Amino acid sequence: MPNPPEDLLILADEDDLLLLAEEDEIILPSETLPESNNQQIPVIDPYSPTWKIMIVDDEQEIHDVTKIALDGFMFKNKPISFVSAYSGKQAKILLKEHPDTAIIFLDVVMEENDTGLQVVKYIRENLQNNFVRIILRTGQPGEAPEEKTIINYDINDYKHKAELTRRKLFVTTIAGLRAYYDLMLIETNKAALKQTLEAIPIGICVLDAQTIKPKYINKEAQKIFGNRIENNVSIENIVDMYKFYTAGTSQMYPYEKLPMVCALNGETTYVNDIEIRQNDQNTPIESWGTPIYDNGKIIYGLTTFQDITERQQAETTKIRMIQEREAKNTALHYSEEIETKNLDLVKLNQDKNEFLGIAAHDLKNPLSAIMGYAEEIEECYNEMSKQEIAEISSLIKQASTKMSTLITNLLDVNQIESGQIRLNLTDINILPIVENIVQDYAKRAKEKNISLHFSHIGSNFQANLDVNATEQILDNIISNAVKYSPLSKNIYIKLIADKDKIRCEVKDEGEGLSEADQLKLFGKFNRLTSKPTGKEHSNGLGLFIVKKLAEAMNAKVWCESKLGQGATFITEFKTFS
Repeated sequence: MPNPPEDLLILADEDDLLLLAEEDEIILPSETLPESNNQQIPVIDPYSPTWKIMIVDDEQEIHDVTKIALDGFMFKNKPISFVSAYSGKQAKILLKEHPDTAIIFLDVVMEENDTGLQVVKYIRENLQNNFVRIILRTGQPGEAPEEKTIINYDINDYKHKAELTRRKLFVTTIAGLRAYYDLMLIETNKAALKQTLEAIPIGICVLDAQTIKPKYINKEAQKIFGNRIENNVSIENIVDMYKFYTAGTSQMYPYEKLPMVCALNGETTYVNDIEIRQNDQNTPIESWGTPIYDNGKIIYGLTTFQDITERQQAETTKIRMIQEREAKNTALHYSEEIETKNLDLVKLNQDKNEFLGIAAHDLKNPLSAIMGYAEEIEECYNEMSKQEIAEISSLIKQASTKMSTLITNLLDVNQIESGQIRLNLTDINILPIVENIVQDYAKRAKEKNISLHFSHIGSNFQANLDVNATEQILDNIISNAVKYSPLSKNIYIKLIADKDKIRCEVKDEGEGLSEADQLKLFGKFNRLTSKPTGKEHSNGLGLFIVKKLAEAMNAKVWCESKLGQGATFITEFKTFS
């Protein structure tokens, strides 16, 4: 192809460029390598040290100018690195070697007049890579008219080389990386959610309300069903296909009473009288089902299954021992092993129900929102402006953040209960931590016409603590005060430095806590009588995590309250001896 106009090489007469030292880059050797049409799963690596940008152009000047223009570029505190390809064939090979490429600046005319368009098709169809942002750059727009190319090819931007100034190249790169980062965040959250669901020791099955086919099943559900999850299951043959029987009988279980069927009909149900029979083995099952709605319409049925063989065996053993006791007229005696199993099973059942309650109520709304926004982008992509896509991406990010916070709390609880809290104790000053938190919640308090009053007594607020755990404790307590305080009230935050301890008091003017609420205040999944006054979200995990983190750092946290007289939350940290 002909040489580009000279003004392109100096970036349209913008800032003068200096000849810089060569940057680290990856260049494909000139020898030819065999092509492969095998699908390759794109890589999302949030821990990569750089954002990879691939330059695909048969002119060395384009590579040089792009690197100079983006020299020193940073996004999200990470630099960029370049991968250079000088033909469509090299680009295809390098894309397979670097599936975590974030942006491709792609020339159209290289070996052939439509080489760049062939590469686009290869990326989206052969490699099935929908994450990388593709920006076409052409010096011959007649070979690939902008409107036709945007409509017919899955690209993310179209630029004429002659118009790409340093500033425009910078803006284009920022926009591309921001879109790639949002996709990466969504994919990471999806993976974390799936990992959580796979770790749950109960079977989970999600049926599509339209097709009545499994949308998602975890490993435990596959184990219970004997890996017989069929794609052609229907509402009429589901009982026969999976051999659901009424426990203790030879009768097939009424399909209209199955929780998975009731969920699709808008009912929340629980049963414990199902048996799955396969390979001459009867497996007793308890099942819980609930519908998931989107704009008042049922879109999924969420069902759980749990093998209760051990529980029934424990109950049978317990009954037998009681009968033996009565027959022998001896003192009441329970097997410690059976009792322990019963308690563990009861606790597991409670944890299961509590988790599913959170999953059904706290995860379904942001999950449904994400799916709705994603479907809107998928269906209307070619009709939407960049501004509209950016706005929808922001909404997806907000919903993902809400899900991520809940999942983070659940993972924190799991880490706490498994004894895997890892603290990095260092010498920290608590005063600026409290000041920053108060400043962070000032705006939210102002929205509710609540006045925050902060004061401190003493001069030495140094303590040997984990900074992240300390921030999490104080942030949770102060945020709760704002969340549960009535409108137009005051919150008093006082930090007191004593000889051997630092005490933080957070006092509100709310309705106070009853004795019953105070007894379960720091429990897991507990919902109290008091409700957030501004429709804020609460999952019942915050104070449980606060209590455990405080105990792990040899600190204390408690509440002093009388009904109708507000509440004061007190946290005490030990200072240096």
